[in-house]
Amino acid sequence: MPTPTLAPTATLTPAPTPTPPEPPARYEFDPPIPVPDAPYWGQSGFFSALEINDGTSEPITEVTSTNPDVLKVWPTGSAWEWQLSGPGAAVVEVRRGGRVVLSHEVQSPPVTHDVHHVILRATRVNDDWAPFVSIGGGWERNIPFRESPNLKYFEAVVWLDEHTVHLYEFDNSFDPLAGTRRNMSPEEFTAYRESYRVMAFSGLPLAPPDAAWSPERSRFLRDTFNEIADYLVARYPDSEHHLNYHGHGAAGGRLLEFQMYYEDAGDFLAHWSNELGRPLASIDMGGPCNKGGYEDLHNFCRYARYYIASDMVQGGYSSDDFDIARYFETNAELQYHRLLGESDDLREALVKRIELKRKDFEYSRNNMTKSNWQQAIYLYDCQEFRPFAEAFATFMNGSNTPFQGREDLLVFLETHEAGDELINHFQRVISHKADNRDFFDWSDNRNGISMPHRDWWAEGW
Repeated sequence: MPTPTLAPTATLTPAPTPTPPEPPARYEFDPPIPVPDAPYWGQSGFFSALEINDGTSEPITEVTSTNPDVLKVWPTGSAWEWQLSGPGAAVVEVRRGGRVVLSHEVQSPPVTHDVHHVILRATRVNDDWAPFVSIGGGWERNIPFRESPNLKYFEAVVWLDEHTVHLYEFDNSFDPLAGTRRNMSPEEFTAYRESYRVMAFSGLPLAPPDAAWSPERSRFLRDTFNEIADYLVARYPDSEHHLNYHGHGAAGGRLLEFQMYYEDAGDFLAHWSNELGRPLASIDMGGPCNKGGYEDLHNFCRYARYYIASDMVQGGYSSDDFDIARYFETNAELQYHRLLGESDDLREALVKRIELKRKDFEYSRNNMTKSNWQQAIYLYDCQEFRPFAEAFATFMNGSNTPFQGREDLLVFLETHEAGDELINHFQRVISHKADNRDFFDWSDNRNGISMPHRDWWAEGW
């Protein structure tokens, strides 16, 4: 019997352990592009587009906007800057290998009213602040967004050290940081900035060595700003016109930090309103200090519907937790685009402008409270001020009551028993206000208008 042959024993090889797949890359914005409750044209911010893979992140440089007329994006190093440019919709698209890996839609508000506004923003610049020949980044960047469907800014700059005044008509293509972003020389950036100049007035008279101003300088500025007003009216005869001053201030009814005297300031405003055929919509002195003086309202309210100012020092405080988004949110010059577009009338827009300052106060509550720093801003109704001024003059002349000058006008009326009718009329002049009176007990009782200077009053005003 044959010997059976045993089959070979099979060797079982264990199956290999499967290698887990690589986790897919993630894509995200850092920080996320905000979508505020009330976006406005000119709002801007920064973000990075990141590819995150195996715990590491790498910036992506393929970023575009589907509608640059609504949303602009441009590189800033390895990050990106964005800015809302107009009404409508746009999408930020991030590409990797030719495909969209990340996107973000932005909606900018539509135009809701057909009333157009022009703001002449005036400022004084000296070499210590921003030399004429420079790479930018000074006064040029104060308004990063100059034009929207509802509003256009013009900027009049008094170049003190160059003895000249220039009127600029920047559009939204102007980049105030082009000097550094494009590695320009000071001469190249200056030529770029000056290409937006539409008027120039040389020969600003020097002030005497012992004074900061002179009658000759005041008249030169009056005549210069008359010509600027002519230009604005010719360009936009049907728009609402506003004057905004950025700089220091003091009560007295002058303009441009006392450079344009009371009479010349009145002549300029009269010329502008006469050429326009109606009063200016507003004069906004909400930045300069102490421009809520009786003389200021007496001079400016003859030629404007509304006046914005404070009878106290402005600024001098800081946000409790500074955030650039909060700065943009409360900056009236940036928000005017939105406020004028969404409001049913001028007063509503200006009331909201005052409320922006209140929100700024709230963001600085702890800082203000710690130093007992009084702040307030007022919206004055010029149609109410004119009859109040007549009644006030009648009271003052009838009572022959002495006064120091610059004390609080309401306290003066109450102390000298001016009567309910005159006091109620004073209160109607202040159409709206914002202050921080509820933060702490004010040591100085100020109520919006300071008394006139005694010498000015003695001259028969």
